[in-house]
Amino acid sequence: TLDDEFRFARARFGTRWAAWAATRATMTGYAPFEDLANAWLSTQSFALASNPRSYEPLRTEHRAPSPAVSVLIPTLDRYSYLRTILAQLRAQTAAAMEIIVVDQTPAERRDHTIPTDFSDLPLEIISLDTTGQCTARNTGLAHARGDAILFVDDDDEIEPDLVARHLEQLASAHVDVSSGVAHEPSSGQLPEAFTRRRASDVFPTHNTLALRRVLERSGLFDLAYDHGTRADGDLGMRIYLSGAVMILEPSIAVLHHHAPRGGLRVHGARLITYGSSRRHITQRHLPDITELYCALRYFSPRQVRESLVQSAVGTLSGRGSPMRRALKAAYGLLLMPVTALQLRHRLSAARAMLGRYPQIPTLPRHAR
Repeated sequence: TLDDEFRFARARFGTRWAAWAATRATMTGYAPFEDLANAWLSTQSFALASNPRSYEPLRTEHRAPSPAVSVLIPTLDRYSYLRTILAQLRAQTAAAMEIIVVDQTPAERRDHTIPTDFSDLPLEIISLDTTGQCTARNTGLAHARGDAILFVDDDDEIEPDLVARHLEQLASAHVDVSSGVAHEPSSGQLPEAFTRRRASDVFPTHNTLALRRVLERSGLFDLAYDHGTRADGDLGMRIYLSGAVMILEPSIAVLHHHAPRGGLRVHGARLITYGSSRRHITQRHLPDITELYCALRYFSPRQVRESLVQSAVGTLSGRGSPMRRALKAAYGLLLMPVTALQLRHRLSAARAMLGRYPQIPTLPRHAR
């Protein structure tokens, strides 16, 4: 009922966000205004009996043997970062059975000394002449022999117990996927939702351990995202829909550098991030075509329209002094016609992608 929806919003997010939800529901015709007003008034005094944000680590005394772990790292023109994370994998308290690096750096710039410099690691380097984040990860997954796959990025820095902590979480919480968070230089504090242990609604490919059987059910990365964003979101959606249980533990953290070269930046994607758009007056963060393709696949037309409106309004939002925020809002208003036109073109391109995709390879089942 509407009453229950308002109770949920008040309990988990507070009165301010419950009010925002009520405003959105009114604007989008989600329910008649009178019903919304009555639900709002009847739940004003609602409060949980205990603090919903208090969590204790789950423990179990009877654990299955830890699965063998394959580490998967795609790389493109980031050898200095890659060397750092390989050195940190060397120091792990729980060793991986194999480390698979899929290298898409142009042949003339490839570093052929890495296998020698890291000969003590169970390292396999696969060189690809075609580029694409999904192609790289799918190729690595096709070669992986472990019963669990650790996804990290080449520009991550990790603690010595990263593998061990993920394995501990799989066992203690009895889940299929263990995810952690990423701290990024100059991005400020993590959102509040990412500071508490919870069922995960994200699948970050820079810090996630997934059981192989989960990927056998969901399929691998959709090639629609090869040169765009939201490949991890799409896979996470399919894993969730397959019935797998995912958990996010904020104490399992990596340092994610968002390296200024290589990776998706080679394809012109993720040049402007949400954080950078809020810090810079003249930057606008709009959804990529692949983000809209993802939305069209999984969400209703109403939800897609709402996301476009929120993206447009978000171009008015900035951080810093009142003067900077005012200048950001003024700049966003001035360019609002351009923003609307760009969103329209991107949505049209995303709809066209639905005729060619999804293209989702499958993962062969291990003999057990």
